[in-house]
Amino acid sequence: MTDEQRDVWSDDLDSEDRVRRVADTLTQPRSASWVADQAAVNYKTARKYLEKLAGDARLQTTERDQTTLYYPNPRTEFFDELDELVSQHTKDELTAELAAMSDRIEDWQTTYDVADPDELRTTIDESLSVAERREREHVVDDWEYTQQMRMLVRHAIRLYDDLQQFTATNSPQRAEAAGDE
Repeated sequence: MTDEQRDVWSDDLDSEDRVRRVADTLTQPRSASWVADQAAVNYKTARKYLEKLAGDARLQTTERDQTTLYYPNPRTEFFDELDELVSQHTKDELTAELAAMSDRIEDWQTTYDVADPDELRTTIDESLSVAERREREHVVDDWEYTQQMRMLVRHAIRLYDDLQQFTATNSPQRAEAAGDE
């Protein structure tokens, strides 16, 4: 690790925070050595905190060539996304975004005369210019992401009232008020 890589982290972040931040950005399974390098900590420190995150179900593990690899727990990510959507947006905002996403998908279906991103992917061939191929590849990526987000937003809308009520019912202020009675 170079001095430049060490300087990336602010002094107010301890080793655990750095490992956690690197782990939060994982998009594919990575080894403790890789995380240690990114977090500017030694291997044993990275492994200790990665094991803790795995024990807390924040990460999952897999083995490859006798090496443990760590990656985000998809269930935890799903529920974190739902929580973030509900806590940062109103039900009306989520409903409007759901409609906007559906409009984008409908526009892609009309523009490319296809039903889904897989069908659009099959239209990418040598008959198109390089720019047209890149554009369609970009649309395929956006379309798949939009479908995933649309599913999350639908769930957030369905659960919105229940999550808001649960949060209000189980807040520390409510618990303190109940203790005063």
